[in-house]
Amino acid sequence: MRGNDSKTDLLAIDDLSGRLSEIIDWAIRIKNDEEALYDFKPLDGMTVGSIYEKPSTRTRVSFEVGVSRLGGQPLTLLAGDIQLGTSESIADTAAVLSRYMDCITYRCFGHGDVAELAKHSTVPVINALSDMHHPCQAAADMMTIVENSDKMNGHVAWVGDGNNVLHDLVLGCATLGYDIVFATPQGFEPDKSVISRALEIAKKTGSKIEGVNDPKQAVEGAGAIYTDVFVSMGEEHMDGKMGSFDGFR
Repeated sequence: MRGNDSKTDLLAIDDLSGRLSEIIDWAIRIKNDEEALYDFKPLDGMTVGSIYEKPSTRTRVSFEVGVSRLGGQPLTLLAGDIQLGTSESIADTAAVLSRYMDCITYRCFGHGDVAELAKHSTVPVINALSDMHHPCQAAADMMTIVENSDKMNGHVAWVGDGNNVLHDLVLGCATLGYDIVFATPQGFEPDKSVISRALEIAKKTGSKIEGVNDPKQAVEGAGAIYTDVFVSMGEEHMDGKMGSFDGFR
């Protein structure tokens, strides 16, 4: 649990700990039987505010539709709509929004910002993407893997950048007991502290985690292969980065 002791925040997918499997099972059930939503309105009477510092298509639409279908009222706040970062601090914004919202989602650049918001908010905070983690994306990806587990061998491969999506994919695989091999160019490996967290989880679930620099080695025998953009939002100034991914495309 992160943030205040009285609430649970979702800043990285391992914040879900033992509930990830349960959440995915519910999501699969609702996907396959939309009538299950008719009487399932856990957000009835609640307002969920979503702050977006970065552009978003899938994350924004999925949050708005999801909150609405679960009985809640979504409220989208773009960067220019509120005083965050101009005349009001993150702590001030957290205090104000906590009075009106039942939950806050935040899509930001620096992970420290969403962690700061969670620290000062009295309602749950969900990371809708930061430079370090993307837990909602990983939860959806793990759902797809679980749905197709009968077609794969429990071995997931990642080819690409050691970015936020990989961080939570590794944590998600470790949590659910899937093996994962990730291939990244030298100098673009995932954050060591995140991998350490995943390895600790893997000790309990039996998951195997390996990092290599050869994409062919990573995908050998894989039941699912995952990749992502090599230049993330906010990295457009890194002109030479693509050259490091020769052989990964």
